[in-house]
Amino acid sequence: MQKYHGNHGNAAVRMWLTVGILIFSLSVALSSQADADSNIMDRMVNDDRQLARFEAIHHVKKSELDRKKEEDYEEGSSEEEDYEEENSEEEDYEEESSKEEDYEEESSKEEDYEEENYSGEASECNKKKNCKNGSYCKKHGECQSGICQKNTCIHDDSCKKNADCESGICHKKKCKDLAPTCDDGVRNQDETDDDCGGSICPQCIDSKTCNAASDCRARACVSNICRAPTCSDNVQNQDETDTDCGGSICPKCADTKTCAVGSDCLSEVCLSQICQAPTCTDGVKNQDETDIDCGGSRCPQCADTQSCRAGSDCVNGVCLSNICQASTCIDNVINQDETDVDCGGSTCPQCIDTKLCSAASDCVSGVCSSNICQAPTCRDGVKNQDETDIDCGGSTCPQCPNDKICSVGSDCISRTCSSNMCQASTCSDGVKNQDETDMDCGGSICPQCVDTKLCNVAPDCVSGVCLSNICRAPTCSDGVINQDETDMDCGGSTCPGCADSKTCNVGPDCVSGVCLSKICQAPTCSDGVKNQDETDIDCGGSKCGKCEKGKGCNVASECFSGECSSNVCQMCSLSSFVNGGFESGNSDGWIVGGGKRKSILSSEIQPKDYFPGGLHYDSSTATQHSSIVSSKEDTVLKSLMPKTTHSGKYAWRIEDLDKGGAVSVISQQITNYFCLNIYFAWLAVLENGNHLAINSSVMIIELKDETVGDTLLTRRYDAGAGSNGVDNRFKQSKAYFYTPAWQIEHLSIDSSRTGHNFTLTVLAADCRPSGHKGYVYIDSFGGVAP
Repeated sequence: MQKYHGNHGNAAVRMWLTVGILIFSLSVALSSQADADSNIMDRMVNDDRQLARFEAIHHVKKSELDRKKEEDYEEGSSEEEDYEEENSEEEDYEEESSKEEDYEEESSKEEDYEEENYSGEASECNKKKNCKNGSYCKKHGECQSGICQKNTCIHDDSCKKNADCESGICHKKKCKDLAPTCDDGVRNQDETDDDCGGSICPQCIDSKTCNAASDCRARACVSNICRAPTCSDNVQNQDETDTDCGGSICPKCADTKTCAVGSDCLSEVCLSQICQAPTCTDGVKNQDETDIDCGGSRCPQCADTQSCRAGSDCVNGVCLSNICQASTCIDNVINQDETDVDCGGSTCPQCIDTKLCSAASDCVSGVCSSNICQAPTCRDGVKNQDETDIDCGGSTCPQCPNDKICSVGSDCISRTCSSNMCQASTCSDGVKNQDETDMDCGGSICPQCVDTKLCNVAPDCVSGVCLSNICRAPTCSDGVINQDETDMDCGGSTCPGCADSKTCNVGPDCVSGVCLSKICQAPTCSDGVKNQDETDIDCGGSKCGKCEKGKGCNVASECFSGECSSNVCQMCSLSSFVNGGFESGNSDGWIVGGGKRKSILSSEIQPKDYFPGGLHYDSSTATQHSSIVSSKEDTVLKSLMPKTTHSGKYAWRIEDLDKGGAVSVISQQITNYFCLNIYFAWLAVLENGNHLAINSSVMIIELKDETVGDTLLTRRYDAGAGSNGVDNRFKQSKAYFYTPAWQIEHLSIDSSRTGHNFTLTVLAADCRPSGHKGYVYIDSFGGVAP
């Protein structure tokens, strides 16, 4: 149809040219020859103008048709309404065809007219067949390029659209010949879309226009459009064996449909290329069969090992893991010769009570009544339950008389079972019978029972002790003279000593340790025996005198020495203290140290750093800043403080009275100290310079147990602003914190520390800026209260 648009446009041009030429010819015939030349020229002008108008009208119409044709071509389909419009245009074309034939008949006249009225260069080049591009031409041979398109010499046959070509066919930007083909890019011949469909060209691909299924490669024409094949397009395509079924893509076919193999059919049965209705003998697993030709609601039950969904699919009624199983006694199905589920009959275990039975042998109880297994009783005449003989023995029924079968003595009235027969009772039958209180003992007939055996009264027991119906081993509290006791529950090698006046054999049989004439005697502090609450023989305790050194003790008061260590009276010697009161008038027995405080903070001052060998030790400071003092008033505080000695003539002052910024320290160690008390006295003065505690004057007192490495006493004071650095031992007078009385320190040494080494250390330091003093007096270091 699109090709006709182009031909139609050319025919219209030719038609109007023919009309113009006819009019012109008639005019020439009626005019005179004399006016021919001028009239011809005038008429040519008019004809040219008329021809230009005709060509303009044709060009507009042709452009519209070309545009519509290109839009249809790009969309790849043709709407039915456009098709009908094209039919009407085709009818117009047919009407014009006769005019075109007339035009062809007149063409020779037109050619004559053109030859007669063209002169000069154009007509000359036509004759010479060497017209340049753009010159008028009638055929290719007249042009230098060899290409004449639309009566004009052109360079080549290039085009942009169909209207550029005389044939009306522009394909791949080249004008094509008029003869239609299946690759000219135009819908012609009987094609249903460009170059496809119809009786001549190849079938169309999906989305192309079609009239019938045969026009489409997929053989599916829906609403005049080729569609991709589906399983619901009512066409047998793809690899379908029948319309929309069979093959590898579409659903299986119903009965009577065409097939190639069984898998094409719902029934899985394909005979003579026709799908067959399923049966239970077709050798195929179909219908609702669980295996081939068996199982399901229609076919027979399946044999063992065949597939199943439920027990009803199987001959044996047992389906496990979707496989029919052989009958067993645990398959939860009544099969084989069972009388109830998995019990009874010749193969399976006997049935429990209330299950179905055919005979007594089907029942665990051995009782089958009215085809029901009955619960056993002790009077059913059957040896069942755990009876050892008919209706006797076991845990439920009464005990058996003599000569009945038994398993244990408890099955028998005599409680004697020998060789599985109930026997008469004896005191050696290994059974508690007769009036025995325990097996073969106790009671009026058999021997007494040993410890731990059952008894009713003491005579049932060898020990003579029956408590809570158990023969007890003899004890020292059983109220019986047994074992090797010398009196009831006392004396001998096992029980405690006997009290005074109890029977005894030797002194250890008595609490007092004194046995005279087989009678225990009251203790005394001269009986040569450690008794009463004595800590050693005839000493210590609350009744006797103190013990000598080396005797046993519990507290110091039990010793003449007043020292009890490790439960032994020690010789407490104060010789460990050397010059503790400084009565030698010097520092003998003490270690004296000292050094410059410099910029050291109060919290950083450690006594060990100022002894010889210490980090801050300075021998000059050590010897010059501490000294012995006699009893007098303190130079600074005077009457506000007591005398500068606590007892005796002398004491020691740590650090001098100057503001030298120094640190002084003194210490003494006592070794192997067995006494239980340590005493010393101190007096202190700390000048308050309104400094922070870290810069103020400082004093330190420490008493350490060097043996175990812990501190028993520590005092640390400073003269920081306010009174936060001291406690209630101190008072304040102007710029001084001071102790208004000697401070007595008393340490009670725990007995666990006796024999240890102890060290007393006292330190005093001026303030850090060196403008304020601090000093301490020490006296009366010893083991006796000062």
